[in-house]
Amino acid sequence: MVINNATIQAERTATLTSSEPTRRKIALGATAVLVAAVALIAFVQSSGGATVRPTPQPASESRDEIVQDLVNRGLVPAATTNE
Repeated sequence: MVINNATIQAERTATLTSSEPTRRKIALGATAVLVAAVALIAFVQSSGGATVRPTPQPASESRDEIVQDLVNRGLVPAATTNE
């Protein structure tokens, strides 16, 4: 076994300061949140949101008037009515 006392110079490598990775992570996280929020808003807008069913309007004609109209138009035979 040979022991050598020679000094070896290591190459200098570019080092990132401790704040650069943290800033990068924050920027990526903020971008991801922004993209997710925009996608959610777009989805809700395209789905139309909550649908509200219209309330039924009361009939303006009585059933007798409706049946008489059907008879007059020939859609229902007159023999099926009470008149």
